[in-house]
Amino acid sequence: MVEAIVGVRAQKPAKEKLIAKLNQGGGLGNATIHLDKLPPPGDFREAAATVEALQNMQFEIPDVKYEAYLSQVINDGAIVEELISGQHFTSPSVQLRISLFGEVEMLSTHDQILGGPTG
Repeated sequence: MVEAIVGVRAQKPAKEKLIAKLNQGGGLGNATIHLDKLPPPGDFREAAATVEALQNMQFEIPDVKYEAYLSQVINDGAIVEELISGQHFTSPSVQLRISLFGEVEMLSTHDQILGGPTG
């Protein structure tokens, strides 16, 4: 996760927040990562400060503990994305199945209703 965050910051140094999403857990597995107190991208202290930012993530479910979240990241994986802020959003979603032969089948599409501490 540190490597992903450092990579995003190298491309978009003005980003103040990112979102971590567990591969399992839907929106309940999301956590906001605040970057505003990190040193500039490329600074020798960046990796250590990023670890600290991860330890202070804001979880969508308030009683989630960092250690449990990290364990799930290790077991199931996660992604780190830009957190886009604003007033009005739509959030289309799609579920796909990819066969062992690389064939892609669309299972469903829908608009998500966003909520939680980060909206």
